[in-house]
Parts: sequence; C-alpha cells; structure tokens
Amino acid sequence: MRTVITVALLSLLCAARAESQELAKAKVAIVRFNRLTNNELVGYEQIRTLAADKDSLEALKKTNAEIKATNKEIVAAEDDAKLNELSRKLEFLNRKSSLLKQRMNNDSRRDNQKVIRDFVVENYKDKYLLIAQEPEALDRFLWKGNVEITDITDDVAAKVKEYVANVVGE
Repeated sequence: MRTVITVALLSLLCAARAESQELAKAKVAIVRFNRLTNNELVGYEQIRTLAADKDSLEALKKTNAEIKATNKEIVAAEDDAKLNELSRKLEFLNRKSSLLKQRMNNDSRRDNQKVIRDFVVENYKDKYLLIAQEPEALDRFLWKGNVEITDITDDVAAKVKEYVANVVGE
C-alpha cells in the first residue's frame, strides 16, 4: 500500500512539474525561393555553380587562382616584354574561365529552384522541424500557436554566396 501511495504522489508531482514548464517552441523556417532564383539575392551563375560537376568546379577554382596570381605579377612587372607575356596569359585564363562557366551553364534542363531546394534542405534540415517555401505573404498564418517561424531567405542567399566563393575561389 505504501508503494502505491508513493508512486501516485510521484506521478502527481511529475505531472504538476511538467505542466508548469512551458513547451519549447517548434522551429519552422520559411524560404522565399522567388527572391532567391529571380536574381534578386543570388545570381543564376551562383545557382548553376551549386549544381556543377566536381571537375568543372576544381578547374574553375584553379583558373581563378591563376588569374589572381597573374594580376599580382602584372602589378610587379617592370618591362614591356613581361607585361605583354602576362597580358596574353591573363587573356588565355579569362577565356578558359569563361568556357568553364559556359560548360556549367549549358544544362538547359536544370531546375534552378530544385538546386536551391536541395541546398536548403542539406544545410538547414538539422535546425528546423519544418522548412516551407513561401510564395508571397510572409504572415499568411492566422494562428501560430507554439511555433517560431523564421524567414531564412537572406541567410540562404548569404550561405549560397559563401559556398560558391569557397568552392570556386572567387
């Protein structure tokens, strides 16, 4: 009998304690893909870079590093012959960079919104219970209850730009 009373009292105490604590808010993220994909926050070239193959990205990164190094050499050049040589090298590297970017952009079947959606899911799935794509109105919910809604569109744009800069070296 004593154990039954003890268990009952412990159950009541636990229930009262749980009732007095506030529930944690569920985190929901909203991304406005139209702002991301309509060149407002993220350029098409950056979106296409997200979907590029590793060989193209590695070649572009290497080429961009060579362009930066050549530009530094141009500043240090002291004679006309060296300057002409560096000018030809820079022209070649810029053409190579342009062709690599063109190679990445040739896939006309690519869905830019799918590329961004995949990037968002991969980078934010651990932070939020739900990630929604918001077409227009940010405050379309009449009642939110115990939900914390965050618009992560600008954060996604910054993360895409950072990713592209790290991968391509621009």
